[in-house]
Amino acid sequence: MRMGVLAAALAAAAAVPIAGSCADDEDCSLNGRCQAHRCLCDPPWSGADCGRLTPRPAPRIGGYGVSPNVTTWGGSVVEYQGEYHMYATEEILTCGMGCYSRNSRVIHGVASTPEGPYARADAALPVFATSPEVVLDDQHPAKPLFALFHVGNGTHAAPPEHCHDGTPRECSPGPGWGPGEGGGRLHLASSPAGPWTAAPTQPPTCNNPAPMLHPNGTWFLLCGSHTFEIYRAATLAGPCTAPTTPPVPGQPVLHLAALTGTYVRAQGCWRRRSPPSAVPLAHTSAANPARWRHADANA
Repeated sequence: MRMGVLAAALAAAAAVPIAGSCADDEDCSLNGRCQAHRCLCDPPWSGADCGRLTPRPAPRIGGYGVSPNVTTWGGSVVEYQGEYHMYATEEILTCGMGCYSRNSRVIHGVASTPEGPYARADAALPVFATSPEVVLDDQHPAKPLFALFHVGNGTHAAPPEHCHDGTPRECSPGPGWGPGEGGGRLHLASSPAGPWTAAPTQPPTCNNPAPMLHPNGTWFLLCGSHTFEIYRAATLAGPCTAPTTPPVPGQPVLHLAALTGTYVRAQGCWRRRSPPSAVPLAHTSAANPARWRHADANA
């Protein structure tokens, strides 16, 4: 789930002063403010440089799940008219993660709180579609506008795998996503329940898309797998600027958050593969796109 929706549920509302030495807000990872050489951290961040996550305990029953069990992963949440809407990847035909490139579709769930539990409402996008991230543009002339970024175009030519027992395994030999099916994609809707239509102008090729709409109306798109790229555009129709590249390694699970200032803060979390690390999460931040700072964020 995205931190922008869940921050209030994860930590207390008041910022907490942390002992240490800072010269400016960048020394506080842009997760707080530097006052009298001490970081005043915004929730849910803590630590001398505001680089440590301090979430509250999660409810015993929350998130998304169905019975009988179906493999799902990810989860992008947006609030609209007092309800919370989650978009997640679901594997069809009882398959596990090993078949994600052939069996993934995007589902839509609804809950009354950001923690859930979420009840399955519908399938937002058919196979092949995965890695959904949704943004609500409540300033769009044709309000509201829901922008659903994802990987795959929902027109899988290869037949899906039939697993029957839900075993997470590799699919049998055969194609995964076909030509033109991977990369970044964008669908739009005026309701969280759809219907979703392909945007007339598609974003750049983008793996693991993480979009953000800045309060000034600028769109940002963070893409990445083993490296990150950040695109910027005045509207969803583009054109996009040449990407900037924060120096961050690993397989990302990405998040963007707005700054009170000119630039965007890139908040990247990933599972480190090489070298192995006991700290599974990290983040990178910058107030100036030419200067990035990296820190672990062990929750």
